[in-house]
Amino acid sequence: MGNRSNINFITEYRPGGEVVGLNVYLHWGGRGAQLQALLAADGPILERVSYDPGSFIQAVAGAASGVAGGWYSASLTPFVLPGAGAAYGQVLDNQHTVLAFDSLLNR
Repeated sequence: MGNRSNINFITEYRPGGEVVGLNVYLHWGGRGAQLQALLAADGPILERVSYDPGSFIQAVAGAASGVAGGWYSASLTPFVLPGAGAAYGQVLDNQHTVLAFDSLLNR
């Protein structure tokens, strides 16, 4: 088994309270990949990207996947959840709580 972790990126809030976003599943890297994502979100990577949600997700998920062994060990899945709280604190099928970013804040 891998050292699995997930990162959620919220990209849309719907009027009924649903949130829409993108889940990045990382088979390797665990908490270290999530830490790299946090560092990327607050570091020099963001100085090189425009502040739209797509560029933010690409930069942060790319940094995390580097720790996790590259994109071959990652998968991207869109999600619709009943509320913002559902995007935070999940444990899904891995050993680590899901890290969640509200990429709308980074525009």
